[in-house]
Amino acid sequence: MRVVVYADDLIKKQGYWGVELSLPVAKEEIEDALQRARVPGHGSYHLEYLDWPEFLGKRLSEYCTLEEINVLAYRISQMNFQQLEIYEGAVELLWEKMMEDGSHYWMTEKSLINHSYNLNCYDFYPGILCDADLGKVCIEGGILELINSLPDETLELLDPEKVGRYLREKDGGTYTHKGYVLRNTEEFQEVFDGRNLPEMPAELQGTISLQLVNCLHPEAASVWLALPAKQDEMMRALESLKAESFDDCVIVENRGTALAFPLAGDEDIGKLNLLAERIKSFSDSRMREKYRAAMELELCSDLDLALDIVANLNCYDFDPELYSLASYAEYVLKELGIDTQDPAFSSFDFQGYGERKMKEVGYVFTAYGLISRNEQPFQREYTEERQSISLYP
Repeated sequence: MRVVVYADDLIKKQGYWGVELSLPVAKEEIEDALQRARVPGHGSYHLEYLDWPEFLGKRLSEYCTLEEINVLAYRISQMNFQQLEIYEGAVELLWEKMMEDGSHYWMTEKSLINHSYNLNCYDFYPGILCDADLGKVCIEGGILELINSLPDETLELLDPEKVGRYLREKDGGTYTHKGYVLRNTEEFQEVFDGRNLPEMPAELQGTISLQLVNCLHPEAASVWLALPAKQDEMMRALESLKAESFDDCVIVENRGTALAFPLAGDEDIGKLNLLAERIKSFSDSRMREKYRAAMELELCSDLDLALDIVANLNCYDFDPELYSLASYAEYVLKELGIDTQDPAFSSFDFQGYGERKMKEVGYVFTAYGLISRNEQPFQREYTEERQSISLYP
């Protein structure tokens, strides 16, 4: 499931396209997406939904919060086929109730999330797709007390569709593309109160999240470790892995925006935890943006270089305000006193002009804004001196 995040203040600006994000993700990846979309702190934004189940996509408000939609995406990603059908039916019943009550057009995220936790409150009968199907099953199975009392010759005269409609209305049920869903007598639990979101799993929590397996005991289940982690958290992970140390383990997957590349598998867990601690200690979100921009500038695909970058952010000049090469071109032209709204600019190549001017000033455009190396000495603790790499020839 994907969403595109658009900052409301920039939606009509030159070269602005929003940012696409695949869900579910960790909290810091949500922050990262909002930064790349140039949504200011407490600024308004809206969402476009891609690849969501049809019964949901058309009913979700474009002004849901990204955090709430992320939880909903996670809940859906954990559903099997039958659970998804039950959820579709539950949502359809909720929708019908809203229409009956004359409620607002969009479903609330609170209701949608809570229903995803209460699938046990609904019964699902596959293959029953309409009133006629339901009526036929009812007649053949003698579900209604009235039908049980009728002679066989009378049963043959019954209209299955009318019987099914009566039973559906009596049950308060509905149909999905795969079956019939109705509410049972299980008590509905409110998991989400509208303020405090349910906790996400470990793989969606850390600044860096690692999926580990024990090489010496492959039969043991894999474990997700969220970094930064304290010593007791690491010991619990080792206990679950049945491993004496992380030297016996390999990383099979890593998540998080701290490292935008897959790890080799045998990386030093201590170094990874140190990197996560340093990023976690940043004083504000702008420092995290600067770190990610510097990683992009340096084409970083190495843990040691990432550690040196995070310790040398004073060696970079960073401007997060500009969101595209086209916006930079417009900025340059306006500084020259040129009106870019003039019809003469209707076919102007803002993107190309912005790229050429960017090269002249020595900055590189990244997903987080403009960045360049300055004259401050780069102190190397983990890496050797190497030739500087530029994104431009």
